[in-house]
Amino acid sequence: MKNTRQLLEEFIATSFRDLYACLEFENLQILIDTPDQVFAEYEFTAISSKTGRRIHQLIFGRLVSESGKIKCLREALNTAATARAVFPDGLSGIPAGIPLPDSL
Repeated sequence: MKNTRQLLEEFIATSFRDLYACLEFENLQILIDTPDQVFAEYEFTAISSKTGRRIHQLIFGRLVSESGKIKCLREALNTAATARAVFPDGLSGIPAGIPLPDSL
């Protein structure tokens, strides 16, 4: 059975490959490592397969596992940098004023 750290490493190694083919994570820092959860920071610099633009990201993520499977995964990253790298018009390609739902 995979431990929580192995699940996180597997997830981050495969989750961005289609968008950033030559992706190599750097500076992986495990800040919390218990049998059922891991919290880490990691970064990468890569070229977007969508636009050819260079992107640098500093990401943090928390993974909770149960019985060797991912139960919860939360990540945070720089969405503005992602938009610039993914959308042909960068941030200006995102429509302004999209209404939010009344309830979540």
